[in-house]
Amino acid sequence: METIVLYYSPIYDFPLKYAVVVDRKFGKANERNKLKRKLRHILRTHSLFFLPFFGNLLIYCKKGFNLSYYEMHDLLIKKFMEIRKCCKELL
Repeated sequence: METIVLYYSPIYDFPLKYAVVVDRKFGKANERNKLKRKLRHILRTHSLFFLPFFGNLLIYCKKGFNLSYYEMHDLLIKKFMEIRKCCKELL
């Protein structure tokens, strides 16, 4: 079962618009907010990398998403590379 889901629109938009949503069953509010801050930091640091392929981006974290910052970083980069590869094939 996937614990993180990415929704995106390939409409190119500047600046990159993104939202991070965490399930309420994830834990206490401070844990959800900490996870959101980590995900937003990853997006901000790599926004130029994603920009040519994504316009709007939604990241949804389900209950049970329990990764360290570096594991989360690697997982997101891997997912973005898969999407980027698919978008290149469509062009």
